[in-house]
Amino acid sequence: MPSDVRAANAAAIFEPLDMSGTLMLRSTKGVHPAEPMINPTDKSQLSWLTSLRTHEGMPLALRVRPHLDTAANREAFPHLAVITHELEQVTSNGLPADDYNQSLLQFDLDLQAAVSGGDGGLVLLVETFAGKRSYHGAVAEVAGFESRMERLRTGYPQHALTVAVRADKAWTFLERFRSQFP
Repeated sequence: MPSDVRAANAAAIFEPLDMSGTLMLRSTKGVHPAEPMINPTDKSQLSWLTSLRTHEGMPLALRVRPHLDTAANREAFPHLAVITHELEQVTSNGLPADDYNQSLLQFDLDLQAAVSGGDGGLVLLVETFAGKRSYHGAVAEVAGFESRMERLRTGYPQHALTVAVRADKAWTFLERFRSQFP
């Protein structure tokens, strides 16, 4: 895969599916077909909406999966999980340096898989802002999630992670996000 496509994967700036069903990645060098990182036959996994905005005078990169906000998912995953990764190499605008961001691709995928834990959770929102990348998810139960996070930390000791989990049956974090970034 060309390095600019890998960098776009790592930045996770996804465009909606084009008419042919191909996931597209946007990078500073243009839009490229994505190499599938997840099951390409499961459209729900591919449906990230993205945005690059300005917040408090700095760029804010967002990935969100609003289609996962269903009554069934709210019932199945009543706990908010937030994993914040302190990025080691950032540019003056707070976004990760390109090469460093590219190097985070496998970590990003493994972190999302750890949140999901098979069918134990969902990653709903990823935001990169001011030198941090925060993954907001919903999980079924706390103990299994914390165990998966401990295994992730063991596998990636070089990454500084802050993990928090709390009850949020109404998914109020998502409502606050929607009101702040319509």
